[in-house]
Amino acid sequence: MPVMFANPAFLTAGLGGVPFSLNSLAMTGVLGANAGSTANNLLSTTSQPVTSSIGEKSQLGQSLSLPGMIPNSQQYDKLVQDYQLHMKQLQSCQQHIDKDYLELQQQLLQRQLAEKRNFEDQMRQLGVYYTNTVMALKYQQQMLANVHQDQLKQVQKQQEELVKQQFVIQKKTQEIQKFPAPKIPVHRVNPDVPRVNPHPTGLTKAHCSQMDSTTLNPGSRISEPDDRGNSLTRQSSGHSHHNPISHSLSFDSSASSMSIDQGNYGGNGSTGIIYDTTMQRHNCTCGKSHTEHPGRLQSIWSRLYETKVVEKCQRLRARRAQPQELTTLHQQFHTQVYGKTNSRSRSDRKDPPLGMFKKLPCGGIGVDNDTYWNELTTPQAAKMAAGCVIQLAEEVAAGNIKNGFAVVRPPGHHARSNQAMGFCFFNNVALAAKALLSKPSINKVMIVDWDIHHGNGTQEMFYENPNVLVVSIHRYDDGKFFPGTGRPEEIGSGPGCGHNVNIAFSGQKMQNGTTIPSSCGDPEYLAAFRCVVIPMALDYQPDVILVSAGFNATEGHQSTLGGYSVTPACYGHLTKQLMSVCSGRVVLALEGGYELRSLCASAESCMLALLGEE
Repeated sequence: MPVMFANPAFLTAGLGGVPFSLNSLAMTGVLGANAGSTANNLLSTTSQPVTSSIGEKSQLGQSLSLPGMIPNSQQYDKLVQDYQLHMKQLQSCQQHIDKDYLELQQQLLQRQLAEKRNFEDQMRQLGVYYTNTVMALKYQQQMLANVHQDQLKQVQKQQEELVKQQFVIQKKTQEIQKFPAPKIPVHRVNPDVPRVNPHPTGLTKAHCSQMDSTTLNPGSRISEPDDRGNSLTRQSSGHSHHNPISHSLSFDSSASSMSIDQGNYGGNGSTGIIYDTTMQRHNCTCGKSHTEHPGRLQSIWSRLYETKVVEKCQRLRARRAQPQELTTLHQQFHTQVYGKTNSRSRSDRKDPPLGMFKKLPCGGIGVDNDTYWNELTTPQAAKMAAGCVIQLAEEVAAGNIKNGFAVVRPPGHHARSNQAMGFCFFNNVALAAKALLSKPSINKVMIVDWDIHHGNGTQEMFYENPNVLVVSIHRYDDGKFFPGTGRPEEIGSGPGCGHNVNIAFSGQKMQNGTTIPSSCGDPEYLAAFRCVVIPMALDYQPDVILVSAGFNATEGHQSTLGGYSVTPACYGHLTKQLMSVCSGRVVLALEGGYELRSLCASAESCMLALLGEE
C-alpha cells in the first residue's frame, strides 16, 4: 500500500516550524515494487522548500524536504517492533481489564444472591412471627371471650341478688312509712361565737363530730334569721354538747314548698342576690355538728341583713334545677339518685344500689366520710343550690342585673358527672356555665375557682371545651392536699388545650423544729391575679365570669382544712378586679368556708365590691 504524509510540518513552541520531508519513499517490502518511482514522482511534483517561523503554518498538502530525514529499513523495522510491542502491551492490559470486569461481575452477582437469600430469610421470619402473633391474638381473644362470659354470669347473679334485696327493702320501707316522718333538726349557730372544726384525716375534708361545749356559751343570745331576714333571738342553755337537738330549730318536710314563695323579692339594685331556706334543711340525720352545716348560710344571711347589704340588692326568686338542666353535665342515674323528689311514694323513684351509701361514724348516712346524706332534705337542697346559681347567671347574661351573689349550699365544685364527693352533689357553677352557653348571646364563659380545694369536678367537665376557661387557685402540696388533683401540667386536652389553668401552691417551712406546709396569704393571691388571672381574662374576653367563691383560705381554718391567711378584704379586691373584665358581668356562688367570722366578713366584702362600695 502506498503511504503519503500530508503536511508534515508542525509548530514547536520556541523553535518555529520543524520541517519534515521524505525524499524517497521507495522501501522494499513495505511500499511495494513500484513504491520508489511513485514516491519520487510525488516528491518531485509536490515538494518545495518551506521556511517556517514562529506563527507560520504550511499549507495543506505541502511536504517538507530535508536531507537526512528519510527513514531506512532498520528504522522502519524498529518502528514496527515498537508498534507490535505496544500492541501486545495493550492486549495484555485489555486482558487484565476483562479479567477484573469478570471478577467484579461475579462479586456483584454473589452479593445480589446473598441479599436475595437474606431477604427471603427475613420474609420467612416475618411470616413465622406474623403467624405466631395471629395465633396469640386469637388465643387472647378466646380467653377474653371466656372471661367476659364468666363476668356476665357473675353480673347476672349479682343483679338477681340486688333485685331480691331491693324487694326486701321496699317491703321494710312500706312498713316504716306507716309511721309519721320525724322532724329534722337544723342548727342555728351564732356567727360571733368561735366554732371548733373537726380534724380531717388523709385526703378527706373532715369527719363529723359532736359540737364542742365551747360552741355555745350558757346564756348567750343566738340570732336566727327567718325567711325575710328578720332576726329571731333566743337564749342558749349551754348544754348543746349533751343534747344538740335541743338547740336547733325543727322544720317539717311539708314546709319545703312554702319556702320558695316567702321573702321580700325584687328591688331596684343592679346587683342581684339569691337565697332560700330550703338549703338550710340539708343536715345529717345524726343531729350532730359537721364541718359543712346549715349555720354557714344562716350566718351569712344575718350578716348581710344587719349591714343593710341585702336592701341595696335585687333579691331574685329561688328555684330548683330541672332534671333536663342537671343531665347536661351529670349522668342520668346520678341525677335520679341525688335529685329524687320528697314524695313518700316510691313508685316514681329509682332506688340507689346497695353499697352506694355508707354508715358514718356519727351514726348517719353518707356518700363518703365527708358527705352526709339525708333522703328527706338533701335532694331538695342540692337541686335548689344548682337552680339558684343557674337562675342568677341567666339574669346577669340577659342584662336584667349587672352582677350577683348566690348564697347556696351544699357546694358543688367537687361533684363529678357520676360521683358526689367533698360535700358536693351537683356542680352548681358548672351547670350554670353550661346553661349560659346554650344562650345565643353567650359564646365564652370564664370560671374562676378560688376555693382552697381544687375544683376537680369543674375541671373534668370542661377539660376539652374551648368555650369555657377554667382557672383555679388552690393549695396542692404536691398532691397531698384534698382532692389531690390540680397539677399545673393539667392544661386541658383536644380543643380545650390551654383552657384549663391551675395555680397550685406547694411548699413547706420549719416551725418549732417541725416541718409544716407553708401558708399563703394576700400577696400570693394578689400576685396570681395580677400576673395570671386578669391577663388571661383580658386575652380570653369572656361574656360572663362565674366564681366558685370558697372562703376557706382565710385565717381560722385548721391546716388540714385550710391553713392559709387570705383576708376578707383581699377577696373583695379580687372581685373588684374581675369586674374590670366583660363589663362587670360577674356571678359569685358560695362554695367552701367553715370559719363563721371570716366567712361572713368575706361574703360581705365581695358583696360590697359587687355594689361598687369596696
